[in-house]
Amino acid sequence: MIFAGVLAVVLGISVGYDRLRPRTKQGGGSEFVSVALLLAIVRSLAHSPSQAALIGALFGLGYAGWMLSKLLLPIPVSAALLLSQLLVWTVFILGSWRLLGLPFPLNVAAIACLGTSLFWLEWTLLPLWGTAQNFACSSPKSPAFISLFGTAGGVWATLCYSGLYAHVIPPLGQSVPTSFFIQLLLWGAGFFVLLRALDALAAIGKPQTLRVATLGWAGTQFDALSHLPNEYQSAARQASENGARLLVTPEAAIHVQDRAHFRVAICTLAQRYNLALAIGYFDHKQNRNCIDLVTAQGEVVGRYVKTHLVPVFERYTRGNGEIALMEVDGIKVGGLICQDDNFPDVARKYGKAGTQLLVVPTNDWKKIKDIHFANHLWRALECRYALARAASEGISALTSADGKVEKFSDHFKDGTKLLIADLRVGSGRPTLYAQSGDIFPIVCAVAALCGLFGAR
Repeated sequence: MIFAGVLAVVLGISVGYDRLRPRTKQGGGSEFVSVALLLAIVRSLAHSPSQAALIGALFGLGYAGWMLSKLLLPIPVSAALLLSQLLVWTVFILGSWRLLGLPFPLNVAAIACLGTSLFWLEWTLLPLWGTAQNFACSSPKSPAFISLFGTAGGVWATLCYSGLYAHVIPPLGQSVPTSFFIQLLLWGAGFFVLLRALDALAAIGKPQTLRVATLGWAGTQFDALSHLPNEYQSAARQASENGARLLVTPEAAIHVQDRAHFRVAICTLAQRYNLALAIGYFDHKQNRNCIDLVTAQGEVVGRYVKTHLVPVFERYTRGNGEIALMEVDGIKVGGLICQDDNFPDVARKYGKAGTQLLVVPTNDWKKIKDIHFANHLWRALECRYALARAASEGISALTSADGKVEKFSDHFKDGTKLLIADLRVGSGRPTLYAQSGDIFPIVCAVAALCGLFGAR
């Protein structure tokens, strides 16, 4: 049992390490392999419910402990995240130990359903960073599956892979017939082909494109003013000269005292360069964090106010989740701000409204920039719109509606940088997830309960 406990801690640390590892595209995460090995350990070495629960708790301790030791969050936030991860992983592994008694492959599906419902409950009931709390957010296994069932669908697919891999390792001291390995191979291949077929079907069609620019930097903020800084003038000119039709700037970079004068400045800039703008700023009079959406003709047609504030750190007036839209060359554009894209609620409203491109001004910080960026990409997959992320103190990126990152800049390495790319925007047709929301994890919870009562 000591050996099993040590392995559980090591596997938890490996998942935590993978979560913090920089990456510039979807995929590449190894968390499903670590969870597969964890399930194999439980299958072979846990001989009682208490042993299974202990293995789950030790995995959660290794996972959360490693991440929190690197992030150095405030003590109340760290304590909440640590306790939630200990609880979720303990219950998940304890339940998985029981569900492993079901016939294959029902046990794999039931374990995936249990994990999906538990992790969904965790990021819903303790919404510190929303789906960024999801252990699998680094490596979605099927973009099309996520557009059907949301982040919960991505977790389910990841855990199915984990369950299948776990069965490759036979229990200690037991021989497994060749027929079982053939069955395992066929089920695994079938699941893989199904997910790839869904991805291929989702890619059919010729999407529209829009050339978009984002401005980002590290270490620069502009104080209260009624005019725009030279960096904005230069970026707008360069974007226009390179054929961009929209420029996006970071979150709250400009602190505005006089909104009327500020609007004159941004409208003049848009008209001068015939360039649509999505400008992030902080409105001091209303104590709100905002984006103004400005057409190339110099008209402010939408204002979005940040809805999800970071607990402990942000103490200003939140928005009510009302979306803001404008059209750029016939393409419907909306906006979120930083922490908002950790949560699918407002993002799903945009998907339901037929948004084709979502701009996301953000102001990150160095320790969480990679986790935040990895999670950001799930919004593109859920609702199938392109993303234009303009960051200060973090990562800027231009991402097409299929989740492919076209341009990327870590401003802590690159400094101030303007990104320009042709983005394949969404079709404007709401995905199943955008229309139906989080029904899938509720179905998973019912299925998991049925499995737990039916397991021997």
